[in-house]
Amino acid sequence: YRGPYDGGGRCPAISCPDDHTLVFRLRRPFADFDFLMAQPNTAPVPAHQDRRGRYGQGPVCSGPYRIARYEPGTRLHLTRSRWWDRDSDPVRPALFDELTVDFGVEVDELDRRLLAGEFHVDAEGRGIQHTGRDRILADETLRARADNPATGFLQY
Repeated sequence: YRGPYDGGGRCPAISCPDDHTLVFRLRRPFADFDFLMAQPNTAPVPAHQDRRGRYGQGPVCSGPYRIARYEPGTRLHLTRSRWWDRDSDPVRPALFDELTVDFGVEVDELDRRLLAGEFHVDAEGRGIQHTGRDRILADETLRARADNPATGFLQY
C-alpha cells in the first residue's frame, strides 16, 4: 500500500471509457466492492476539479443538492441544485428542497432532539440510546410510535 491517491498522475486501476462509466480493475476479487462504492463517502471527481488536499473546501456537487453553507465539524446545509434534472437521475429522488446536518451532537442530546421533533433523522443510524429508550418505553404514546428495525450493524 503506497498510501491514498495524491492526485498526481493517473490511477491505472480506474478507467473512464465514456462520460457515464467508471471501470475498476482490482488486483484480486473483493466481494464487497459494490457495497464499498455505494457508500456516501465515495464519489468520482472529474480530473479538472481534483484539488487534492483542499478538495473538502469545495467538493463537486453532482446530485440533486449543492452545498449552501458548511461549517467544518459543526453543520452542513444543502439546498436543491438548479442544474440537477430528475429525468436524468432516476436513482436519487430529491424528496426535500433543503437539508441541514448537525455534526458532533452527543447521543443523549440527539435522542432528546429526535423525540422533540427538532431532528427528523439520525443520519449516523445508531438508533435510540438507553436514556431515550427508557423515555419511549415509559410513555404510551411514544411507545406506540416506536419500532425495532433490523440494521446492518454488528454491535458487540
